[in-house]
Amino acid sequence: MKGLTIGKSDFKKIIETNCYYVDKTKVIEELLSNEEEAILFTRPRRFGKSLLISTLDNFFDVDKRKVNKNLFDGLYISKSKYFEHFGKYPVIYLDFKSLDVSSFELCYGLFIEKIKILYKSKDYVMEVLDEGERKDFIKIKDGLANESQYILSIKKLAIWLERYHKEKVIVLVDEYDVPILGGYINGYYGKIIELIKVVLSEVLKDSTILKMGILTGVLRVSKES
Repeated sequence: MKGLTIGKSDFKKIIETNCYYVDKTKVIEELLSNEEEAILFTRPRRFGKSLLISTLDNFFDVDKRKVNKNLFDGLYISKSKYFEHFGKYPVIYLDFKSLDVSSFELCYGLFIEKIKILYKSKDYVMEVLDEGERKDFIKIKDGLANESQYILSIKKLAIWLERYHKEKVIVLVDEYDVPILGGYINGYYGKIIELIKVVLSEVLKDSTILKMGILTGVLRVSKES
């Protein structure tokens, strides 16, 4: 008997534990045929945004190609001509849902921790870095970088991933607006807007290394800046 997916947003876990899943993998085909570089999905809470991001991560990520080889069997995308994109691209996946905190200092500290975890998971790219780049990578990974280095850390990682894999990069950001809402409620709105705006625009705007950037959130960008 299939299980229910109440409160679950991990696509891989849902499929592997034989839970009910409404096949929405056609959205992968639509995203690839659309060819937009940056897309923001805004929907109410509990609408399946995190599940969508998890699905995209498991489909596109080249690092997960071997372990996910049978994950999409029987789903719509497995029969599509766009299935050739499965496991093809380096993916940067950031989840901002835990950044709704009481102070900017705490929010920034959590942001750095997420960047450190991301860098540790991609440390194989050091094989293609020069000496100066390796020093920067290690500083960021170990939490010893300065503010400017962390602000540019996602863009730098995207550049290095593209160099290593020789494929454009996909950037996935879940609940991009959670830290912004937290800043508005707790009095550090200006600081967090500045941080998020620079971090995301550096990697998403007019980038030659970007295959696509997908963001989810509750609020439209026009409501925040």
